[in-house]
Amino acid sequence: FKQQGFETVAYSLYPFLDNAFFTHFDQHYIGNIPRFFHHNKAPKPRFLFSVLLRWELKKMLRAAEGCDVVLLMNLSLLLRKNYDLLLAFKQKSPHTVLLTWFHGSLHSFYKGKKPIAVNIMNCADGHLAISSGMVADLANVFGQRNIHLIHNPTDQADTVVRNPRRLIYLGRIAHVKRVVELVEILAPLQGDWTLDIIGDAADKVLEARLQATIAAHQLGSRVHWHGWQAQPWSCVDEAGVLLLNSKNEGFGLVLVEAMMRGIPCVAADCPTGPADIVQNEVNGWLYPMDEPQACRTIMQEILDGTRPLPSPEQVQHSVLKFETSHFMRNFKQVLLHEVRKKTQH
Repeated sequence: FKQQGFETVAYSLYPFLDNAFFTHFDQHYIGNIPRFFHHNKAPKPRFLFSVLLRWELKKMLRAAEGCDVVLLMNLSLLLRKNYDLLLAFKQKSPHTVLLTWFHGSLHSFYKGKKPIAVNIMNCADGHLAISSGMVADLANVFGQRNIHLIHNPTDQADTVVRNPRRLIYLGRIAHVKRVVELVEILAPLQGDWTLDIIGDAADKVLEARLQATIAAHQLGSRVHWHGWQAQPWSCVDEAGVLLLNSKNEGFGLVLVEAMMRGIPCVAADCPTGPADIVQNEVNGWLYPMDEPQACRTIMQEILDGTRPLPSPEQVQHSVLKFETSHFMRNFKQVLLHEVRKKTQH
């Protein structure tokens, strides 16, 4: 962003797991939340916690007054409960362009949470969507207009050594990712294969369930769980396929990261994201989200050698459009366009 001439400020209520993220900004503001409240499972005085969070949100919005552009990154419960502060911000900073830039699936807002989600979206001047499925959701489900498709970017990388028998899962171990179900899909596969799981579990219950599934199928020698890694791709020196069995995604950036390294992907055709990235036979394969046998068939054919993998060079070339320099060019054009529109009114 600095190289593109932007002056940037990051606002976050909590520290990031990797605070190196903030080094990419000219300034950053982290809410003054006592460490006691940082842990989700810690018992909290509910009223005091709500007052504290509202106060910190109010301070952040006040600090953002006068900015040319403010990007809302999620529809957090805090924002939904304190929607009035967003309205007040719009009144106090009428020349600021307010854009949403959601990075998670909007499916959880389809029903009961939809009215307040629509209120927040209506408060925005426009929306950045990270997948074509999210464009459709914003337009058709939430009735929004002025939507710009801006896919998430990734940097170019060297291709890794091709080993068709080494399978990779990289990402959070969360219910929506269906990693336990992925292990169950792979368990009956014939042949010499291994699965590397790189990422940590969302909770202890899910962690225990995954470990129990691995043990129940006697996959201890095949499935290797590396846990959370600060540099996850450093664990992948060779690979055949990256797998993604999610129930929903915002985009599925890990697919692009894998393909940029020449690794083809086999992914569930879930809403939203993978269909924007995976091209059958070109850089991998999509399978119907609720048809595990379809995934199993693809993987068995890959292991048997009857389904040839596309070359690393072909896979990498297929995702060059997602490379960071292309993203920055599009991103800058959209922001400048929105700022000009605002100043002309």
